[in-house]
Amino acid sequence: MGFREKYQAVLPNEPKEQCLGYRNTLIKRDVISNVLIAEYALREATQFEIVLSEKWQNLQDGEDSEATLTELEDVIKAQKFCRLHICCKEQDLYHAVSMLPEPLKREYDHLRTKPTWYMRKSLIDDCAAQGGCCRRSCGCCEKRHFVTRGKGSGHCTLDCACCISYRLFDFSDNWKMKFRSKMAKNLQDPNMSFLIRLGNTFFFSSREAVESEQSSDDEDESSGVRIFPVYQEASESAESSEDEQWLEAENPPAYQEVVEPEESSEGESSKKGKSLEGKFSECKEVLEESDLESVEIFQECKPAERKSRWKLYLDFVKFNLYI
Repeated sequence: MGFREKYQAVLPNEPKEQCLGYRNTLIKRDVISNVLIAEYALREATQFEIVLSEKWQNLQDGEDSEATLTELEDVIKAQKFCRLHICCKEQDLYHAVSMLPEPLKREYDHLRTKPTWYMRKSLIDDCAAQGGCCRRSCGCCEKRHFVTRGKGSGHCTLDCACCISYRLFDFSDNWKMKFRSKMAKNLQDPNMSFLIRLGNTFFFSSREAVESEQSSDDEDESSGVRIFPVYQEASESAESSEDEQWLEAENPPAYQEVVEPEESSEGESSKKGKSLEGKFSECKEVLEESDLESVEIFQECKPAERKSRWKLYLDFVKFNLYI
């Protein structure tokens, strides 16, 4: 049961807002993106703590005691600040997760009961594509849950000690800020592919649910997976119903203007009923009175019951028109 893209209008006169659909629930995209950003920030801070620990260990093994003592003091101060920073990021993640709907929160928590939950193919490929440890044979990502805090374990960030050692340089704070801004921008982009892909891999334990966005468009809607927009309008007149869209796609040109009767006022229903009766009169002429019984039954039906009969009769009409 993965995410799918949906739209909703908050108020009748306001523009539609992009949302994520999960089961029968509409979730604002900020709720999901805030969790993803908070997780990345905590993972980044946790990996920076490992960098400081390795630096502290290297300084202890150094020979220059005077220079080492000064640098050790700086590292100890940085470690204290880093621990404070990690506590703040843990709080940010807690508040972001608290905004999740209860069924989705259960999925999120259940996935993280396994320490190596993040070692799934989609996230491994993502780490390798960004030049992380999964591209190499060091195995840092797989072992990271042993040396990091529980909530901070995961794949590489810009502060991964192994990646810094491999590329022989560290990014400046300005560059790190640019990368963080780029990630936040991608999560807020109107094209929700990045958000849906990350959301499915970070929230759902079932591999079938995670990879279900790649399934065909024939997937049953009850499975909760539709990767194309589903529009929800504030008013009924703004968009055609699914039945009207079916008529526009399937009807012969002579019947393109047909609109099926919906529950409305008595005057509108009778007006639409007359329109359908007129179309059936044309059908009757084309078929040369070969199906008069169906036409008479249709004319005796109430406007609300003509919908299904119209579709069945239309199939028969199209068959006779195109043979």
